[in-house]
Amino acid sequence: MVLYDNFDTQIIKRQERYFLRYGEGGAAERYVEMEISKEDAERVMQDIMYSVKLVQDHHNKLWGLV
Repeated sequence: MVLYDNFDTQIIKRQERYFLRYGEGGAAERYVEMEISKEDAERVMQDIMYSVKLVQDHHNKLWGLV
């Protein structure tokens, strides 16, 4: 179920788990989904810019920078 949809950013709830789905941009649009906490989901729904921090933190973990 989509709880929030703002341009290329969505908050999705599936079986009591929350996901942030965002578009990576470019000519061929690609969407990425990552699991987030309920608190993070609520915060994104209040302040869309918080999603940028979540995505940056996620990328830092993937790239081994943290």
